[in-house]
Amino acid sequence: MDERTKILIGIGSSVATSCQPCLTHHVDRADELGIEDADIIEAIHVGTQVKQGGMKAMQQFVERVAGKRLEAVSVQGENSAESCSCGGSCC
Repeated sequence: MDERTKILIGIGSSVATSCQPCLTHHVDRADELGIEDADIIEAIHVGTQVKQGGMKAMQQFVERVAGKRLEAVSVQGENSAESCSCGGSCC
């Protein structure tokens, strides 16, 4: 596999895994190799699609595994930002 392909895969993988230092490294390396912006953007787009697909599959899995528990929490109102351990930053 050539270096260009590896870097583009690295860009998409970095996005899919939410690794900011990796994305910075791979985009910098892509610039060094003269990879066009359109190709970098396409790799980012592919990584985003992979991440979204994984998130959707995980949500379906969570609902299957813990569905009744999630419904109970929702009915009780315990999934609001006030009661979340994040302090409201993610909810």
